[in-house]
Amino acid sequence: MADEPKQKPVFTVRSGKVKAAVWAKQHANTETGEVTTRHNVSLTASWRDEQGAWHDSTVYLWPDQLLPAAALLGEVFQRYCQIYNA
Repeated sequence: MADEPKQKPVFTVRSGKVKAAVWAKQHANTETGEVTTRHNVSLTASWRDEQGAWHDSTVYLWPDQLLPAAALLGEVFQRYCQIYNA
């Protein structure tokens, strides 16, 4: 069995140790056979452990979840700065 090529994201953006990637997924309607493309977004945070090895944590969001997530992250950042004077 031959190895299938690894899927690549449509595009990726990065800021420091945080990366977001947009992925295209093909879906076939079982009744009509029509194939449509849906997208989702992966948000990955990278960090090093005490031994220096890199690790990633990834969450996947649908497009309609992006703005609510961004708003929540903005609110968390503001509260964090107030509490810890960052």
